[in-house]
This record gives sequence, structure tokens and C-alpha cells, in this order.
Amino acid sequence: MKPLFHLPNVLSISLFLLCVCLTNAQDCEPAELLLLEPKQIITTLQDNDKTKHQPLEIEEGRLKVIASGQGYGWFSDGKGPLLFELLNGDFMIETEVQIKRKNGKKGLPKGNYSSAGILIRNPNSTYAHETWLMYNVGVQKSFYGNEIKVTRPLGAHKKENTMYYLGMHSLSTLFLIPQAHTKRLKLRVAKIGDELRCYFNTGENWVEQKPDSKMELLGNGKKVPVSQFDESQFRPNELNLTGCLQVGLVVNPGYDVKNLRNIKRDGYALFSYYKRKAISDFSEALAD
Repeated sequence: MKPLFHLPNVLSISLFLLCVCLTNAQDCEPAELLLLEPKQIITTLQDNDKTKHQPLEIEEGRLKVIASGQGYGWFSDGKGPLLFELLNGDFMIETEVQIKRKNGKKGLPKGNYSSAGILIRNPNSTYAHETWLMYNVGVQKSFYGNEIKVTRPLGAHKKENTMYYLGMHSLSTLFLIPQAHTKRLKLRVAKIGDELRCYFNTGENWVEQKPDSKMELLGNGKKVPVSQFDESQFRPNELNLTGCLQVGLVVNPGYDVKNLRNIKRDGYALFSYYKRKAISDFSEALAD
């Protein structure tokens, strides 16, 4: 019987993997203070897939991102636009975003899940093993609001995944909370160790995002509990989001939940800035 690998090939593969690991370590930045204006976002952050959005533009002094291409955006194993960097350590990410309707039309987009915000992701995620947390604002399933979406590897029996046979193997759990403020909204995600917390600011004070009596719980992972989530708090701490992470600005394209073949992509996102800084205590996320 012939060996599966010749020794030289094994050594080559090992050296290649070592180089990849070293490169990733070098590419991963410490979470020092950084503030990017719209044009700097384009030139500084990496683009995960340029086919997922139209050419980036500046509109009204803000970064305009119009999601396009195939797919339904960031859900389960699906992906959408993401402008990111690789970060190490404990940090806080902040942006200000607004969802608008295309072609100068008034009001909010008609497409469900026309939203944008912040994504914290394990860069080693793969099909059926996606690991990330997204915090966004926009048109959700039934209302305009904020969304915390946690996506985890399948891990559980496929019977607990209501969309397994549709090819959506990673488990996404959506926590949708109504938001009355439909103009510009500031968002923050803070991470210390393996715990994450989300915050928003309508123009006065920073508030930690908590469950609401009108909250909707959806997704193919809704049957699998999320750690440190109850009626009073949302502070997931078992997502394995440590070490070098993919962190940045995310956009969901929008579609019709009543007819998935009818893609309603009539919205886009405007980002005012991107900011990150190192933190040592979650109380820093409530400060201006």
C-alpha cells in the first residue's frame, strides 16, 4: 500500500501552515485607539467580498454601503458585506449608522432585515462551524429595531436545527428588539475575555442592550440556549470569541420573509465613522 503522503509533502504542508499562522499573528493588531473617518474606512479596513456590495461611495459625508450580489446576508452560513480588521485583546468597537431607502425615496426600506452594524467573528469559521456575534439596527422581521444575532457551530443534533435540510447548518439565533429611533444610531460592542455586551446611544447616553417584552426570538438556533441570556441581560460568554478576531462593519441586504424568492433590496447603510479602543472594564462602554 502506498503512503497517503510522502515525507517532503508533509514537511511542505507543515511549513505552509506555520507560515499562515505566523502571518495571521502578525496581521492581528492590538486594540489600540483608532478612529476612522468614512474615506479612511475604505482605505484602512479589509473587504471580505467585493461581490457582496456595490462600489463604496461617500454620501453626505458618510460611507455608503449598498449590499448586492447573491445570498441573504449574514445568517447561518450565509455572508454579506463586511469591512474588517483583525484584532487581539479586550476592546470596544463603535460606529454610527443609519438605514435609508434607495433612490431618494422617503421612509424606511420595505425589505426585511435591511440592517447594518458591527460584527465580531472567529476568522477560522467555516461552513457549519461559523462563530460570530452581530449587533445591528434596521428593518427587522416585524418592526424597525436592533438585532443581536449569535451564530454558532451546529454542535447539536440536526433535529434542533429547523433549516438543516435547506443547507443552513450553522445555528443563528436572532434577538430582535424594537427601536423607536430611526435616524442615526450609535452602536457599541464591548469584549472582555469571552464575554460580549452590546450598547446603543440615540444622542444622549449609552445604554446596554437588554431584552424587551416585545422582543422576537427567531432563527434556526432558537432551540439551543445562549449562555448568560435571560429576561434581564444579554451577555454571551461561551462563544469562543477570543484570540485574534475578525472585527468590523457589516450590512444585510434585505429580502421578503413571506416570499424568499422575492428579494427586496431597496435599502442601504450610511456609516459616520469606525472607532475602536482597548478596555479593561465594561463600565468604559457606558462612558462618552
